[in-house]
Amino acid sequence: MKNKISIAFVALSGALAYWPQVHAQSTVQLGGRVKLGVDNVRYSGGTAPTVSTTRITDNSSNWYFKGTESLGGGTSAFYHLETTINADAGATGAPRFYAVGMGNPQWGRVLAGVWSIYFASDSALSPASINDGQPYAAGTLNVLGSIGRRGQYFAGGFLPNTLRYESPRWNGLAFTAAYLFDSEAAGKSSNHSINFNPTYVVGPVTLYANYLHRNDQPGVAGNFATTYDQKAGRVGAGYEANGFKAAVLWDRNTVEGSAVKSGKMSRDAWAIPVSYRTGAHMVSATYGQARSYKAGGHTVADTGASMFTVGYEYWLSKRTSLALNFSKLKNDQNAGYDFWHPNDILPSVSASNTGFSSRYLYAGVKHTF
Repeated sequence: MKNKISIAFVALSGALAYWPQVHAQSTVQLGGRVKLGVDNVRYSGGTAPTVSTTRITDNSSNWYFKGTESLGGGTSAFYHLETTINADAGATGAPRFYAVGMGNPQWGRVLAGVWSIYFASDSALSPASINDGQPYAAGTLNVLGSIGRRGQYFAGGFLPNTLRYESPRWNGLAFTAAYLFDSEAAGKSSNHSINFNPTYVVGPVTLYANYLHRNDQPGVAGNFATTYDQKAGRVGAGYEANGFKAAVLWDRNTVEGSAVKSGKMSRDAWAIPVSYRTGAHMVSATYGQARSYKAGGHTVADTGASMFTVGYEYWLSKRTSLALNFSKLKNDQNAGYDFWHPNDILPSVSASNTGFSSRYLYAGVKHTF
């Protein structure tokens, strides 16, 4: 009997000792979103085959665990573990945010892990971002991401081995700064990246800048036989008031090195996203262009593209919405731009095809949990 009482007392003591640690994890959360729709993708013209497909497509579903623990004095530790979900196929996709760090409202926060760098950091200025009900194909990255062809020298992403600082907002000014150790390959300490992203908010106006410098990147993943350096810069201005939202974005993407066979390449692009929301209804539209890129100091003729997208979203509740979208991308004769995310393209059209037009129709639902 005494043994049973002793065992029970030890178990209770352990539970009580553990309780404050559990209680300190004050904001443990499980959440995410499921965003699926029926789309029709059509390619025609140029060197691409004429092809059209209707299917169910995932457009940025994800789930996450995140939490904080108070350390006293306003400082807290936090973690964020988030990955994509390919809900159309019932599979877990690529990591998005995997990080741990510490923060304080007075001095900001520092984190280490996998984080979003450069490519989508201006999503707050764009109504057709991956965070609303619209598909990937509606995004400005169709023309702001690559150089000349689908995915070629795409700037940024959810990048690993990142050390990042996020400042508080001081009188409207805030910034993030990151150092990336990239591949961490032995003997390749020059393979690293830096990112700096200041923003300034005054009333309804947001001013935005972003700079990414990637050094000694492998021409082929994991193979440093040839390398390139990348410098990408983006600036923008946004205005938001009374349900209306508009922005202007400009991007320059430059690469050079032994992996860039045509010599130094540089591409300028711009986009204008606008939207208007009233009650449960929102309409949005974006127009953008990638200008013909330069290679070896000379403009390569007919290597530009234009995009246009228009969308409508209706909120059934705070967490559930329906969306419709029409997006079109038109290439010049020698360009091969496409919808920026692999989920919204067709594999029968390759990155070597040029001069084609791609059209995207979408009707979908998004639920946030």
